[in-house]
Amino acid sequence: MIAAFAEESDLASWGMTIQWARDDDRHDHFTVCLRYVPGPYDVFVHFPHPEQDPHDLTIRVLKLFEDFPSHWPDVEFRELYDAPDRGPDIAGHGWRRRGGPPVSR
Repeated sequence: MIAAFAEESDLASWGMTIQWARDDDRHDHFTVCLRYVPGPYDVFVHFPHPEQDPHDLTIRVLKLFEDFPSHWPDVEFRELYDAPDRGPDIAGHGWRRRGGPPVSR
């Protein structure tokens, strides 16, 4: 459902496409995985959803995707190739390397 509506969002203009969306291993979060090019990077956007209605969660996800990616609050990324760098150029303060500290900009 999210992928169908997100096609109309600004994701493509930022070089992002949806790879998958599902409940996170943390069980109280929903995660959307995006592919970001250039890089390429996998970008994991996390949404808390304790017992939230799927339709309401979809609205929250799509609403966040209307905002510029550097403003997204809970995001992890990983490079798809071993290339140590500062992370995606669109990363903001809420972004961190998967399993690492927040990005400093």
